[in-house]
Amino acid sequence: MNLKKNSGDVVDNQTGLSSNSTVAWRNLPQAQRIQILNIWDNFINTNPPVNINKKNNSIDVLNHI
Repeated sequence: MNLKKNSGDVVDNQTGLSSNSTVAWRNLPQAQRIQILNIWDNFINTNPPVNINKKNNSIDVLNHI
């Protein structure tokens, strides 16, 4: 797991924390943080991004980067 938050901070694989984690996130148990991050990582890796075209009501699967 090498997740980046919106701010660009990399999340530490062992702790599940970044340099600017919120108080609420830091207060979660480490095991729960890691579990949530693993679920998110799995979701991102198994669901390609899509583009919703409102003009013709179509959904286009984008190239997974």
